[in-house]
Amino acid sequence: MMTFDRGLMALFDLGHGTAALQLLATGDSAQKSGVFRKLRIRYLMFSLVGALSLLTLGHFLISRVADVESSENFWILTALMSARLPIDMRHSTNLIFLESQNRYATIRAIEVCANLIWLLTLFVVVDSDVSIQLVALLYFFHGVLQLVASSYLLCGRRDGTCESQEVDEFVTIDLWANGRWVALQRVLSIIYSNMDRVIISAVVGLSGLGEYEIPYKIQAFGVLILSVLPSAVFPVAARMKSQLESVQLSVLFVRASRLTVAMCVPPLLAIVMLAETLVVNWVGKQYRELADSVRLFSSWTFLGVFHVIGATMLSAIGRNKEIFLIFLSSIAVNLPASIVLGVQFGVNGVILGTVLSYVVSFGPYLVVELRVFDVSFKEWFIGILSPIVIPVALEFVVLFAGLHWIGVEMSLIKTMFVGMLSTIVGWVTYILLFAQKEDLKMIRSIPRRD
Repeated sequence: MMTFDRGLMALFDLGHGTAALQLLATGDSAQKSGVFRKLRIRYLMFSLVGALSLLTLGHFLISRVADVESSENFWILTALMSARLPIDMRHSTNLIFLESQNRYATIRAIEVCANLIWLLTLFVVVDSDVSIQLVALLYFFHGVLQLVASSYLLCGRRDGTCESQEVDEFVTIDLWANGRWVALQRVLSIIYSNMDRVIISAVVGLSGLGEYEIPYKIQAFGVLILSVLPSAVFPVAARMKSQLESVQLSVLFVRASRLTVAMCVPPLLAIVMLAETLVVNWVGKQYRELADSVRLFSSWTFLGVFHVIGATMLSAIGRNKEIFLIFLSSIAVNLPASIVLGVQFGVNGVILGTVLSYVVSFGPYLVVELRVFDVSFKEWFIGILSPIVIPVALEFVVLFAGLHWIGVEMSLIKTMFVGMLSTIVGWVTYILLFAQKEDLKMIRSIPRRD
């Protein structure tokens, strides 16, 4: 049910969140109020449809994957989970407005605190003799707590943009027109994220899904690393576009991409190099051969790190059609490649098909980004790619030495120490040799208020 909650929010968003974020970052006071009100109304409608769907189809869907009896307790559980949907949608609306105002640090603080509270809650109840209905009730109040926090911060804004603010004149805003390409991409993302599992089930068998989940979970940490800076850059890029600051957009693209690469590549390299000891510590020595799957799966993040800022900025300035078409071509490569390679090489073949799709999309992304942001390949190479070479080389030496002296079967504590030490070496090397004052200034300015 929690999966349904998260998936519904991503799918029923219909691109409205991205479109609203762009308009909130660039519009005047009246337009901001109109966008904010319309987004809340749309999200409320979407959540009610989702709640009705869960109440109607919940038992049927869950009974396909688990042994669920049609009892009063089950319907209580379903009602509690359904009630969480409008709360989450309202909370998301608040976060979108805060993000449009560069409240990046505030948003991350809310997310971290909320996740820690829920984690501690689960630690308390997991070993207790409590019903699943009580867990659902706690999950509901967890959502209420997040909503209260974001609503308080929203109404505390100095510009007074809050649900109580009146709009003097009607503002015509078509969120669907601005977000339709994002909505189509979300649908494809659902297909994309589940395609590998379906192929593995068909060509390898259900046992292959267990092997797939281990490298998938580890590379998901790499995805988390890639998501740190982009959301902070989105409102800045949208505002620059609205003010026709093309030169500043080019500078932002190069500088933010350089910082993202410098920040993300060192921990990603540590994950790849320490893949075997991570697998051994997590699931045991009998699965050490999955280390190659981890390295293969994580390799796409080294390609994605060069485009995550560019793709975010393209979306911020309304170039979602290009992103959708590139994503569509990626799926067109991934599907046949994963099937063919999966038959030949099993789970690793399916993963390789995914990596190949990113290799194919790397070129189109680069061409579009350089053209839109008016940056030459030489500027991209010197400004983004070359500064990370020496830090990565030094980090590699530290990782190689750690694996040689301690061994691949080191404890989890030693693994974390080696990984953190090598990452810090990479970061410090970049700061000392390549970081510019403007780069550090931009990092400090992103979380601040306007």
